Amino acid sequence: MSNYPGIRLLMTGDELIHGDIIDTNYSYLATTLIENGLVVQEKCTVGDNLGTLVHQIRRLSEASDILLINGGLGPTQDDLTAEAMAQAFDIELEQIPEARCHVEAWCERRGFALSPASLKQATLPHGAKIFPSSPGSAAAFCIRANDCLVIATPGVPSELKHIVKEELLSHILDIFDCNKPEPLTKFTLLGIGESSLQSLIDQTPAIKDNLEIGFRAGLPTLELKYRTKTGVDPDHSKDAKQLLEQAVADHLIDDRPSTVAQVLLKTLQETNQQFCTAESCTGGMIASELTRLPGASAHFQGAIVSYSNNVKHQVLGVEESTLETHGAVSEPVAKQMLAGALQQTQAEIGVAVTGIAGPDGGSADKPVGTVWIAWGTEHAVKTVRLCVKFPRVQFQQLVSAISMELVRRELKQQENPPAWLARWS
Repeated sequence: MSNYPGIRLLMTGDELIHGDIIDTNYSYLATTLIENGLVVQEKCTVGDNLGTLVHQIRRLSEASDILLINGGLGPTQDDLTAEAMAQAFDIELEQIPEARCHVEAWCERRGFALSPASLKQATLPHGAKIFPSSPGSAAAFCIRANDCLVIATPGVPSELKHIVKEELLSHILDIFDCNKPEPLTKFTLLGIGESSLQSLIDQTPAIKDNLEIGFRAGLPTLELKYRTKTGVDPDHSKDAKQLLEQAVADHLIDDRPSTVAQVLLKTLQETNQQFCTAESCTGGMIASELTRLPGASAHFQGAIVSYSNNVKHQVLGVEESTLETHGAVSEPVAKQMLAGALQQTQAEIGVAVTGIAGPDGGSADKPVGTVWIAWGTEHAVKTVRLCVKFPRVQFQQLVSAISMELVRRELKQQENPPAWLARWS
Protein backbone atom coordinates (compact mmCIF):
# COMPACT_ATOMS: atom_id res chain seq x y z
CA MET A 1 0.00 0.00 0.00
CA SER A 2 1.17 3.53 -0.75
CA ASN A 3 3.01 5.40 1.97
CA TYR A 4 0.73 8.34 1.18
CA PRO A 5 -2.84 7.05 1.32
CA GLY A 6 -5.60 8.85 -0.50
CA ILE A 7 -8.25 10.27 1.80
CA ARG A 8 -11.80 11.37 1.08
CA LEU A 9 -13.87 13.37 3.52
CA LEU A 10 -17.63 13.04 3.94
CA MET A 11 -19.08 15.93 5.92
CA THR A 12 -22.67 15.39 7.07
CA GLY A 13 -25.54 17.46 8.42
CA ASP A 14 -28.50 19.47 7.20
CA GLU A 15 -26.98 22.52 8.86
CA LEU A 16 -24.09 22.35 6.38
CA ILE A 17 -26.29 21.87 3.33
CA HIS A 18 -28.62 24.70 4.37
CA GLY A 19 -25.75 27.09 5.09
CA ASP A 20 -26.72 27.50 8.75
CA ILE A 21 -23.10 27.10 9.86
CA ILE A 22 -19.65 27.36 8.29
CA ASP A 23 -17.91 24.00 8.00
CA THR A 24 -14.88 24.71 10.18
CA ASN A 25 -14.44 20.97 10.80
CA TYR A 26 -13.52 20.42 7.15
CA SER A 27 -11.00 23.24 7.25
CA TYR A 28 -9.41 21.79 10.39
CA LEU A 29 -9.33 18.22 9.07
CA ALA A 30 -7.96 19.12 5.64
CA THR A 31 -5.26 21.39 7.04
CA THR A 32 -4.18 18.83 9.66
CA LEU A 33 -4.09 15.92 7.24
CA ILE A 34 -2.24 17.79 4.50
CA GLU A 35 0.34 19.13 6.95
CA ASN A 36 1.06 15.52 7.90
CA GLY A 37 1.65 14.36 4.36
CA LEU A 38 -1.77 12.83 3.77
CA VAL A 39 -3.47 13.45 0.44
CA VAL A 40 -7.03 14.75 0.60
CA GLN A 41 -8.52 13.79 -2.76
CA GLU A 42 -12.16 14.77 -2.36
CA LYS A 43 -14.62 16.43 -0.03
CA CYS A 44 -18.33 15.59 -0.19
CA THR A 45 -21.04 17.26 1.89
CA VAL A 46 -24.47 15.69 2.36
CA GLY A 47 -27.52 16.30 4.52
CA ASP A 48 -29.22 14.02 7.02
CA ASN A 49 -30.73 11.71 4.42
CA LEU A 50 -30.16 7.99 4.90
CA GLY A 51 -30.27 7.02 1.24
CA THR A 52 -27.84 9.74 0.23
CA LEU A 53 -25.47 8.83 3.05
CA VAL A 54 -25.49 5.16 2.09
CA HIS A 55 -24.78 5.97 -1.56
CA GLN A 56 -21.90 8.34 -0.79
CA ILE A 57 -20.31 6.04 1.77
CA ARG A 58 -20.26 3.22 -0.78
CA ARG A 59 -18.93 5.42 -3.57
CA LEU A 60 -16.24 7.13 -1.54
CA SER A 61 -15.02 4.00 0.25
CA GLU A 62 -14.56 2.17 -3.05
CA ALA A 63 -12.23 4.93 -4.27
CA SER A 64 -10.28 5.60 -1.06
CA ASP A 65 -7.66 4.20 1.24
CA ILE A 66 -9.31 6.18 4.03
CA LEU A 67 -12.84 7.56 4.26
CA LEU A 68 -13.24 10.01 7.08
CA ILE A 69 -16.88 10.78 7.97
CA ASN A 70 -17.73 13.73 10.20
CA GLY A 71 -21.00 14.18 12.07
CA GLY A 72 -24.14 12.14 12.71
CA LEU A 73 -22.99 10.11 15.74
CA GLY A 74 -25.29 11.63 18.37
CA PRO A 75 -28.42 10.38 20.15
CA THR A 76 -31.13 11.97 17.97
CA GLN A 77 -33.12 10.56 15.06
CA ASP A 78 -31.22 12.63 12.50
CA ASP A 79 -27.86 11.15 13.59
CA LEU A 80 -27.63 8.50 10.87
CA THR A 81 -23.95 7.75 10.29
CA ALA A 82 -23.75 4.37 12.05
CA GLU A 83 -26.94 3.11 10.38
CA ALA A 84 -25.80 4.37 6.98
CA MET A 85 -22.43 2.63 7.33
CA ALA A 86 -24.13 -0.65 8.24
CA GLN A 87 -26.40 -0.47 5.20
CA ALA A 88 -23.60 0.64 2.87
CA PHE A 89 -21.46 -2.37 3.77
CA ASP A 90 -24.32 -4.82 4.35
CA ILE A 91 -23.36 -5.56 7.94
CA GLU A 92 -25.45 -5.69 11.11
CA LEU A 93 -25.80 -3.00 13.73
CA GLU A 94 -25.09 -4.19 17.25
CA GLN A 95 -24.38 -2.77 20.65
CA ILE A 96 -20.60 -2.63 20.99
CA PRO A 97 -19.57 -3.31 24.63
CA GLU A 98 -16.71 -0.80 24.59
CA ALA A 99 -19.03 1.85 23.17
CA ARG A 100 -21.66 1.13 25.83
CA CYS A 101 -19.05 1.44 28.59
CA HIS A 102 -17.97 4.75 27.06
CA VAL A 103 -21.54 6.11 27.11
CA GLU A 104 -22.17 4.84 30.64
CA ALA A 105 -18.99 6.43 31.95
CA TRP A 106 -19.83 9.73 30.22
CA CYS A 107 -23.31 9.81 31.76
CA GLU A 108 -22.03 8.85 35.21
CA ARG A 109 -19.41 11.62 35.23
CA ARG A 110 -22.16 14.16 34.60
CA GLY A 111 -24.83 12.65 36.80
CA PHE A 112 -27.11 11.88 33.84
CA ALA A 113 -29.47 8.93 33.68
CA LEU A 114 -28.66 6.33 31.03
CA SER A 115 -31.48 6.62 28.50
CA PRO A 116 -32.34 4.66 25.33
CA ALA A 117 -31.36 7.75 23.33
CA SER A 118 -27.94 7.77 24.98
CA LEU A 119 -27.46 4.05 24.27
CA LYS A 120 -28.19 4.65 20.58
CA GLN A 121 -24.62 5.98 20.45
CA ALA A 122 -23.32 2.52 21.43
CA THR A 123 -25.15 0.79 18.57
CA LEU A 124 -22.58 0.60 15.80
CA PRO A 125 -21.73 -1.56 12.76
CA HIS A 126 -20.46 -5.04 13.61
CA GLY A 127 -16.71 -5.04 14.20
CA ALA A 128 -16.46 -1.34 14.96
CA LYS A 129 -13.51 -0.24 17.08
CA ILE A 130 -13.97 2.92 19.13
CA PHE A 131 -11.39 5.60 19.87
CA PRO A 132 -11.27 5.65 23.70
CA SER A 133 -9.98 9.24 23.84
CA SER A 134 -13.33 10.53 22.54
CA PRO A 135 -14.41 13.24 25.02
CA GLY A 136 -18.11 13.34 24.11
CA SER A 137 -20.90 10.85 24.66
CA ALA A 138 -20.58 9.63 21.06
CA ALA A 139 -17.26 7.88 20.53
CA ALA A 140 -15.44 8.07 17.24
CA PHE A 141 -15.05 4.62 15.68
CA CYS A 142 -13.64 2.84 12.65
CA ILE A 143 -14.27 -0.26 10.56
CA ARG A 144 -12.62 -1.91 7.57
CA ALA A 145 -14.77 -2.23 4.44
CA ASN A 146 -14.19 -2.22 0.67
CA ASP A 147 -10.43 -2.36 1.40
CA CYS A 148 -10.84 1.05 3.03
CA LEU A 149 -10.38 2.30 6.57
CA VAL A 150 -13.66 4.06 7.34
CA ILE A 151 -13.54 6.41 10.32
CA ALA A 152 -16.58 8.13 11.82
CA THR A 153 -15.99 11.23 13.95
CA PRO A 154 -18.28 13.51 15.98
CA GLY A 155 -19.42 16.83 14.57
CA VAL A 156 -18.73 18.87 17.72
CA PRO A 157 -15.57 20.83 16.77
CA SER A 158 -13.88 20.61 20.17
CA GLU A 159 -14.48 16.85 20.34
CA LEU A 160 -13.17 16.34 16.81
CA LYS A 161 -9.96 18.28 17.49
CA HIS A 162 -9.34 16.36 20.72
CA ILE A 163 -9.70 12.98 19.01
CA VAL A 164 -7.52 13.92 16.06
CA LYS A 165 -4.78 15.26 18.30
CA GLU A 166 -4.83 12.50 20.90
CA GLU A 167 -5.42 9.38 18.84
CA LEU A 168 -6.82 9.47 15.33
CA LEU A 169 -3.93 11.09 13.45
CA SER A 170 -1.29 8.82 14.97
CA HIS A 171 -3.56 5.82 14.29
CA ILE A 172 -3.67 6.66 10.57
CA LEU A 173 0.06 7.38 10.34
CA ASP A 174 0.93 4.10 12.10
CA ILE A 175 -1.41 1.93 10.02
CA PHE A 176 -0.20 3.31 6.70
CA ASP A 177 3.45 3.63 7.74
CA CYS A 178 3.52 7.25 6.60
CA ASN A 179 6.79 9.12 6.79
CA LYS A 180 6.46 12.37 8.70
CA PRO A 181 6.87 15.13 6.11
CA GLU A 182 8.92 18.24 6.50
CA PRO A 183 6.84 20.82 8.39
CA LEU A 184 5.32 23.58 6.30
CA THR A 185 7.02 26.95 6.48
CA LYS A 186 4.45 29.73 6.49
CA PHE A 187 5.24 33.34 5.63
CA THR A 188 2.94 36.33 5.98
CA LEU A 189 3.32 38.70 3.04
CA LEU A 190 1.99 42.20 2.43
CA GLY A 191 1.72 44.20 -0.77
CA ILE A 192 1.55 41.31 -3.22
CA GLY A 193 -1.34 39.27 -4.62
CA GLU A 194 -1.57 35.66 -5.72
CA SER A 195 -1.04 36.32 -9.43
CA SER A 196 2.01 38.51 -8.84
CA LEU A 197 3.49 35.98 -6.45
CA GLN A 198 2.87 33.15 -8.91
CA SER A 199 4.63 35.17 -11.60
CA LEU A 200 7.66 35.62 -9.34
CA ILE A 201 7.78 31.87 -8.71
CA ASP A 202 7.34 31.03 -12.39
CA GLN A 203 10.45 33.04 -13.21
CA THR A 204 12.58 30.62 -11.16
CA PRO A 205 12.14 26.97 -12.24
CA ALA A 206 14.29 25.76 -9.34
CA ILE A 207 11.61 26.90 -6.91
CA LYS A 208 8.79 25.06 -8.73
CA ASP A 209 10.85 21.92 -9.27
CA ASN A 210 11.95 21.47 -5.66
CA LEU A 211 9.27 22.94 -3.42
CA GLU A 212 5.59 22.31 -2.76
CA ILE A 213 4.04 25.77 -2.63
CA GLY A 214 0.60 26.96 -1.60
CA PHE A 215 -1.09 30.31 -1.06
CA ARG A 216 -3.90 31.48 1.18
CA ALA A 217 -5.09 34.83 -0.07
CA GLY A 218 -6.75 37.43 2.08
CA LEU A 219 -6.92 41.14 2.62
CA PRO A 220 -4.59 42.75 3.48
CA THR A 221 -2.09 39.89 3.74
CA LEU A 222 -1.27 36.71 1.86
CA GLU A 223 0.02 33.50 3.44
CA LEU A 224 2.73 31.63 1.55
CA LYS A 225 3.23 27.97 2.51
CA TYR A 226 6.07 25.79 1.29
CA ARG A 227 8.15 22.69 2.00
CA THR A 228 10.49 20.34 0.14
CA LYS A 229 8.95 17.99 -2.39
CA THR A 230 9.30 14.28 -1.68
CA GLY A 231 12.56 12.86 -2.99
CA VAL A 232 14.28 16.18 -3.65
CA ASP A 233 17.98 16.42 -2.89
CA PRO A 234 18.51 18.43 0.35
CA ASP A 235 21.03 20.75 -1.31
CA HIS A 236 18.61 21.53 -4.15
CA SER A 237 15.89 22.17 -1.59
CA LYS A 238 18.10 24.53 0.39
CA ASP A 239 18.98 26.51 -2.73
CA ALA A 240 15.32 26.71 -3.79
CA LYS A 241 14.26 27.96 -0.38
CA GLN A 242 16.89 30.69 -0.48
CA LEU A 243 15.68 31.76 -3.92
CA LEU A 244 12.08 31.86 -2.74
CA GLU A 245 12.91 33.82 0.39
CA GLN A 246 14.91 36.32 -1.67
CA ALA A 247 12.03 36.72 -4.12
CA VAL A 248 9.52 37.65 -1.40
CA ALA A 249 11.88 39.45 1.00
CA ASP A 250 10.46 42.93 0.38
CA HIS A 251 6.93 41.69 1.15
CA LEU A 252 7.77 39.52 4.16
CA ILE A 253 6.39 40.81 7.45
CA ASP A 254 6.61 37.61 9.53
CA ASP A 255 7.86 34.03 9.24
CA ARG A 256 4.61 32.65 10.64
CA PRO A 257 0.89 33.31 10.18
CA SER A 258 0.30 36.75 11.71
CA THR A 259 -1.72 39.92 11.33
CA VAL A 260 -0.02 43.21 10.53
CA ALA A 261 -1.08 44.50 13.96
CA GLN A 262 0.51 41.51 15.71
CA VAL A 263 3.81 42.10 13.91
CA LEU A 264 3.77 45.82 14.72
CA LEU A 265 3.03 45.19 18.40
CA LYS A 266 5.88 42.66 18.58
CA THR A 267 8.22 45.25 17.08
CA LEU A 268 7.05 47.92 19.52
CA GLN A 269 7.76 45.48 22.34
CA GLU A 270 11.21 44.65 20.99
CA THR A 271 12.14 48.33 20.61
CA ASN A 272 10.29 49.47 23.76
CA GLN A 273 8.52 52.29 21.91
CA GLN A 274 5.24 54.09 22.59
CA PHE A 275 2.92 54.46 19.59
CA CYS A 276 -0.07 56.64 18.68
CA THR A 277 -2.34 57.28 15.72
CA ALA A 278 -4.23 60.19 14.20
CA GLU A 279 -6.86 58.73 11.89
CA SER A 280 -9.34 60.27 9.53
CA CYS A 281 -10.36 58.03 6.63
CA THR A 282 -9.53 54.80 8.51
CA GLY A 283 -11.91 55.79 11.30
CA GLY A 284 -9.86 54.29 14.14
CA MET A 285 -9.25 50.94 12.45
CA ILE A 286 -5.51 50.99 13.19
CA ALA A 287 -6.20 51.56 16.87
CA SER A 288 -8.90 48.90 16.86
CA GLU A 289 -6.60 46.29 15.29
CA LEU A 290 -3.90 47.00 17.87
CA THR A 291 -6.06 47.19 20.96
CA ARG A 292 -7.72 43.85 20.35
CA LEU A 293 -4.31 42.29 21.08
CA PRO A 294 -3.22 41.48 24.64
CA GLY A 295 -0.25 43.58 25.73
CA ALA A 296 -1.16 46.55 23.54
CA SER A 297 -1.68 48.85 26.52
CA ALA A 298 2.03 48.77 27.34
CA HIS A 299 2.97 50.34 24.00
CA PHE A 300 -0.10 52.08 22.59
CA GLN A 301 -0.75 55.51 24.02
CA GLY A 302 -3.92 56.33 22.16
CA ALA A 303 -5.70 57.37 18.98
CA ILE A 304 -7.42 60.53 17.83
CA VAL A 305 -10.08 59.94 15.18
CA SER A 306 -10.15 63.37 13.57
CA TYR A 307 -12.84 62.80 10.99
CA SER A 308 -13.90 66.41 10.67
CA ASN A 309 -11.76 69.45 9.91
CA ASN A 310 -12.93 70.96 13.17
CA VAL A 311 -11.44 68.09 15.19
CA LYS A 312 -8.28 68.20 13.11
CA HIS A 313 -7.93 71.86 14.09
CA GLN A 314 -9.30 71.89 17.66
CA VAL A 315 -7.75 68.64 18.93
CA LEU A 316 -4.70 68.03 16.74
CA GLY A 317 -3.76 71.64 16.12
CA VAL A 318 -3.88 71.51 12.33
CA GLU A 319 -3.81 75.11 11.20
CA GLU A 320 -6.99 76.43 9.58
CA SER A 321 -4.92 78.10 6.89
CA THR A 322 -3.35 74.74 6.03
CA LEU A 323 -6.75 73.13 5.70
CA GLU A 324 -8.03 75.98 3.55
CA THR A 325 -4.97 76.14 1.30
CA HIS A 326 -4.18 72.47 0.84
CA GLY A 327 -7.36 70.65 1.83
CA ALA A 328 -7.84 67.93 4.43
CA VAL A 329 -6.29 65.28 2.18
CA SER A 330 -2.80 66.69 1.78
CA GLU A 331 0.77 66.21 2.93
CA PRO A 332 0.87 69.32 5.19
CA VAL A 333 -2.31 68.24 6.98
CA ALA A 334 -1.03 64.67 7.49
CA LYS A 335 2.20 66.04 8.96
CA GLN A 336 0.38 68.38 11.34
CA MET A 337 -2.01 65.61 12.37
CA LEU A 338 0.97 63.45 13.30
CA ALA A 339 2.64 66.28 15.21
CA GLY A 340 -0.57 66.90 17.14
CA ALA A 341 -1.05 63.24 18.02
CA LEU A 342 2.53 62.88 19.23
CA GLN A 343 2.14 65.98 21.39
CA GLN A 344 -1.24 65.01 22.82
CA THR A 345 -0.29 61.42 23.66
CA GLN A 346 3.41 61.85 24.44
CA ALA A 347 4.13 58.82 22.27
CA GLU A 348 7.55 58.40 20.67
CA ILE A 349 6.38 57.30 17.24
CA GLY A 350 3.09 57.53 15.41
CA VAL A 351 1.18 57.52 12.15
CA ALA A 352 -1.40 59.88 10.68
CA VAL A 353 -3.80 59.04 7.88
CA THR A 354 -6.06 61.33 5.86
CA GLY A 355 -7.78 60.30 2.65
CA ILE A 356 -10.90 59.79 0.56
CA ALA A 357 -12.42 56.36 1.20
CA GLY A 358 -15.30 56.90 -1.25
CA PRO A 359 -17.51 56.05 -2.91
CA ASP A 360 -17.82 59.81 -3.51
CA GLY A 361 -15.92 62.90 -2.43
CA GLY A 362 -13.14 62.73 -4.99
CA SER A 363 -12.01 65.29 -7.54
CA ALA A 364 -9.80 65.43 -10.62
CA ASP A 365 -6.61 66.05 -8.65
CA LYS A 366 -7.68 64.00 -5.63
CA PRO A 367 -9.69 61.02 -6.89
CA VAL A 368 -11.46 58.55 -4.61
CA GLY A 369 -8.79 56.35 -3.03
CA THR A 370 -6.29 59.18 -2.52
CA VAL A 371 -4.61 59.01 0.88
CA TRP A 372 -1.70 60.76 2.56
CA ILE A 373 0.17 58.89 5.30
CA ALA A 374 2.67 60.55 7.63
CA TRP A 375 4.69 58.51 10.08
CA GLY A 376 7.69 58.91 12.34
CA THR A 377 8.83 60.81 15.41
CA GLU A 378 8.75 64.42 16.52
CA HIS A 379 12.03 65.13 14.71
CA ALA A 380 11.89 62.72 11.77
CA VAL A 381 8.71 62.48 9.68
CA LYS A 382 8.18 60.67 6.38
CA THR A 383 5.18 60.88 4.08
CA VAL A 384 3.71 59.07 1.12
CA ARG A 385 0.78 59.71 -1.20
CA LEU A 386 -1.13 56.70 -2.47
CA CYS A 387 -4.23 56.05 -4.55
CA VAL A 388 -5.88 52.86 -3.28
CA LYS A 389 -8.84 52.21 -5.56
CA PHE A 390 -10.68 49.66 -3.46
CA PRO A 391 -14.25 49.65 -2.11
CA ARG A 392 -14.61 51.62 1.12
CA VAL A 393 -14.07 48.86 3.72
CA GLN A 394 -11.25 47.20 1.78
CA PHE A 395 -9.67 50.63 1.33
CA GLN A 396 -9.69 51.12 5.10
CA GLN A 397 -8.27 47.64 5.72
CA LEU A 398 -5.42 48.04 3.27
CA VAL A 399 -4.54 51.61 4.26
CA SER A 400 -4.53 50.60 7.93
CA ALA A 401 -2.21 47.69 7.18
CA ILE A 402 0.13 49.82 5.07
CA SER A 403 0.25 52.45 7.81
CA MET A 404 1.21 49.91 10.45
CA GLU A 405 3.80 48.34 8.16
CA LEU A 406 5.43 51.72 7.52
CA VAL A 407 5.83 52.22 11.28
CA ARG A 408 7.19 48.68 11.72
CA ARG A 409 9.76 49.25 8.99
CA GLU A 410 10.78 52.54 10.58
CA LEU A 411 11.36 50.81 13.89
CA LYS A 412 13.32 48.04 12.16
CA GLN A 413 15.30 50.58 10.08
CA GLN A 414 14.30 48.85 6.85
CA GLU A 415 13.87 50.48 3.45
CA ASN A 416 10.92 52.78 3.92
CA PRO A 417 8.64 53.19 2.12
CA PRO A 418 9.02 49.79 0.46
CA ALA A 419 9.31 49.51 -3.32
CA TRP A 420 6.01 47.64 -3.62
CA LEU A 421 4.07 50.74 -2.56
CA ALA A 422 4.71 52.08 -6.07
CA ARG A 423 1.76 50.01 -7.33
CA TRP A 424 -0.54 52.49 -5.53
CA SER A 425 1.43 55.67 -6.19
